[in-house]
Amino acid sequence: MLFWPFRNGITLLGAGIDSTVVIGDSTQTVLYMPSPTPLDTTTVVSSLSFRFGGDAGAAVIGNNAPLFLSCGFDSTRAGPGFFVGSGSFPKLFGCRASYNGGSGFSLQTTSRAVITGATATHNAGSGITAINSDHAYVHSPTISFNTVGISSTSGDLEVYDTAITHNAVGVLCSQLDVGDILIVQRNTVSNNSAGGIWLDGGSPTVTLADNLIANNTTISEGGGLKL
Repeated sequence: MLFWPFRNGITLLGAGIDSTVVIGDSTQTVLYMPSPTPLDTTTVVSSLSFRFGGDAGAAVIGNNAPLFLSCGFDSTRAGPGFFVGSGSFPKLFGCRASYNGGSGFSLQTTSRAVITGATATHNAGSGITAINSDHAYVHSPTISFNTVGISSTSGDLEVYDTAITHNAVGVLCSQLDVGDILIVQRNTVSNNSAGGIWLDGGSPTVTLADNLIANNTTISEGGGLKL
């Protein structure tokens, strides 16, 4: 395990996302950033991959706000590739989460994550999972060949300019309630085999605009859009 020190201003720089690979033994986290001393965006991890993490994830971020650039989080046994704990505010640009036993990116209660230009593919769970997140912002990733492309349970979520294709369900949002904000705009949601966009819950504020929803199927109602 790479246990990050309680100090800001550190940069971990690899030679490339597939050139520098930190390999775990599939029993524990490969990269762990604990929370006693919150890390900010002067903490940078760039151009390397973390593989074969345990059930908690390949990388686990607790109550911190680091910056990840062109990093991979791949091939966990059962957990997510990248796990964002409560109160965390990480920013990820050009990162990848693939072939994980759980979700690709998992955003937990009260977390605020920015995920831009990412790839989330071939994960046993969702490409991106947000559970009661304070606010998750997703922009221009490619999300494909997951059980669910993007899943959100309560909380706020914004998704823009994203290709969500060839999953079972494209976007699945459940337990939405009064005060929750969901924005899905300028996305392509296509060729998902168990539904394009499914929304379920109380009375959230929902914006669906300028999306291409095409060639999705399901054995029940709502192949393209179910409200």
